Amino acid sequence: MDVQAISPEMIQDIVDSDARAVPADQIQATFGSNSIDLISAPLNSRILAFSDEWFAAASNLTTPTPPIRRPGVFTHAGAWYDGWETRRHNAPAFDWVVLRLGVASGRVRGVEIDTA
Repeated sequence: MDVQAISPEMIQDIVDSDARAVPADQIQATFGSNSIDLISAPLNSRILAFSDEWFAAASNLTTPTPPIRRPGVFTHAGAWYDGWETRRHNAPAFDWVVLRLGVASGRVRGVEIDTA
């Protein structure tokens, strides 16, 4: 599968489009039942690289179910969270993840950024 690099110009085109924030409780109503989550382990999406995954694995971003939080339950890294959890004080001053979508083509109608 060929991977297309995204240029700064392509991102600017998206920013200049009619992009808007959608509250979390309105995502399903906004995109409807005919949309699918392209970043999904069942569709064979994979994490290729990440900056850090100290508290919880980046591969948790590809699970189709909501993350589990168990207050008072601890793992070897601290409190139990199964979203993507980093140390938060990494150098450089941000965390990143690179992934491969499990589908070869599709039309992106929206992007939800949720590292829970």
